[in-house]
Amino acid sequence: MFFKNLALPMRAQPFHIGHARYIKQFSKMCNRGLIFLSKEYDLEENPFLYKTREFWINKFLSVENINNILIAKREKKLVDISGKYEEYVNCFDTTDFVVITTNETDNIYKLTGLQTFNHHDPDFVKEIWGKSLGRIKLFSTGRIIRERLKKDLDCSDYLTPLVYKEARMVMQNI
Repeated sequence: MFFKNLALPMRAQPFHIGHARYIKQFSKMCNRGLIFLSKEYDLEENPFLYKTREFWINKFLSVENINNILIAKREKKLVDISGKYEEYVNCFDTTDFVVITTNETDNIYKLTGLQTFNHHDPDFVKEIWGKSLGRIKLFSTGRIIRERLKKDLDCSDYLTPLVYKEARMVMQNI
């Protein structure tokens, strides 16, 4: 499976190894991609600032030498493609534009007329990863990490050292 243009809506609260694996895999499956990074902020479900999460992801993209994926702001399920993204997005042919969605965002993007694939769909997971991952719950990893950080429990195996240090500071101050 290969896509000309690909979008990945994401919260990255915080950016963890699952996100890294996800981005790395999809970067190999498209000519050009955008991460629609949510700007939502609240202390319970979205405690990490947009600029912090954007920095974490850009650092990952740089270290991994992933040059075909950029980050765009997503506000209240809509995408701001102004500024540096406008020229990039104008290259997209919407007939070849695919959004990898979640259970929460699938219908929103389908209503725009864009083609979607839900990353929770077992058939899609098998197609992408080459195997069934069993009963996957991709939506809960960030929640588990946030809870562990609040309780000052180690979760360094889920996060890069940079993200772990910064995420731990944020969660201990909540």
